[in-house]
Amino acid sequence: MAEVAHWENLARSWLELAEQETEAIQREDWQALAKCQERIGALQRQWETFAQETRVGGSDARAIQQSPVIRDLVSALIERERHNLKLLEERRAALQVEMERWADVAHRIRQWYRIQPGSGRPGWMQFS
Repeated sequence: MAEVAHWENLARSWLELAEQETEAIQREDWQALAKCQERIGALQRQWETFAQETRVGGSDARAIQQSPVIRDLVSALIERERHNLKLLEERRAALQVEMERWADVAHRIRQWYRIQPGSGRPGWMQFS
């Protein structure tokens, strides 16, 4: 049963980090997001190590699989990660639109330079 408690703690910690990820994404705090992801990576390694160390059969494995707390935590974690992915995809799409706008501006500026007579520099950049 101590194993069940350990799995619950791992899942709870991972869910808390995923919630911190959400907050970092919403604030557009990319350094905080990177730190959360590093911590989640470390937690994933702990999860994998513990899973390898506790390859148990019988009632302990069934207790872990049937734990409603673990099931609820893992379900909440999956939903939180989906939500975070959606937030990141929305942010990426918004940045893509912004990049396209800036590319259009750059294109128009290049066109404007091409039609300027003389040295190719606009008058406001020349010194008298």
